Amino acid sequence: MSAIAILETTVKLHSTTSERLLTECQKKFLLPRQVVAVSLGEDLKEPVVFKIPEYYSCIRPPSAFFMEPDLYIRRQRHQKKLYLLILSQIINGVSPEQFAAVAKALHGTKRVYLGASRAAVELTGRNNQAAHIPDTEWWASVNVSGEKKQQILTGLMRALKFSPDYARMISRVPNHRKLQVQGITYKTC
Repeated sequence: MSAIAILETTVKLHSTTSERLLTECQKKFLLPRQVVAVSLGEDLKEPVVFKIPEYYSCIRPPSAFFMEPDLYIRRQRHQKKLYLLILSQIINGVSPEQFAAVAKALHGTKRVYLGASRAAVELTGRNNQAAHIPDTEWWASVNVSGEKKQQILTGLMRALKFSPDYARMISRVPNHRKLQVQGITYKTC
């Protein structure tokens, strides 16, 4: 843990208030603590705060994880579009040198996941397909599984110093239709 202490507080909210909080999490792809921080005018302390179109989001609280199977995997074309959108925002939100250093460290046994050219990505693996990352000079391997895309984003975001819970939530977006929000616990009284 860093020098900044994190205070965990339990706040009891009326059901309509908690629904509104979850709606804000969904619309803005933020964690509950981040929604509260924004409403108080505080800095989120993340390298990038993502702008993902709302129509990609459907929310579910963590407590629903065990009650409802995750049958909400996105179609491959939506996975690719969101994956490239998130990569684009990361690249444009951090310094080029910082991104390049982290991107070079992310690779499989032979396969390169991010490269400065199509050839740099495609020539590193059999059947490796690259797509241009919008608004950047970078290319990404896109014919990997949704789980692998999630792992790549998580590794990239953690190396770029995103908070673990935010990295986990955002890295799930390309593969899962339902946004899993951490930081809210439901209890019956």
